[in-house]
Amino acid sequence: MAWAAGVSPQDSDSWCWGELVSAVEGMQERERLRCRGQALIALGQARLTAHALGGGQMPEVWEVFPFWSEEEIRAARIEKYRRRMERHAAAGHGPAKKMVRK
Repeated sequence: MAWAAGVSPQDSDSWCWGELVSAVEGMQERERLRCRGQALIALGQARLTAHALGGGQMPEVWEVFPFWSEEEIRAARIEKYRRRMERHAAAGHGPAKKMVRK
């Protein structure tokens, strides 16, 4: 197992038992974290598919895939609303007229 963890066969003879165990445990922890990330992505894909097939409103991408920072979420929201305003303006719906009091 130490060889699978990246310890070369030549070097493993000079390592003590604790160092070999540490190398293996470190490799297992990295693999666990990688698999956890893949599981979260698969869960998000399943949620999006269920919403699409069920006809419900699609959740925001940062709700489905929790890898986004607050800054990335804020930038995505700003972009979303900017596109919405551009579509609204392109459809001929300009800014609301100010009410004039008499």
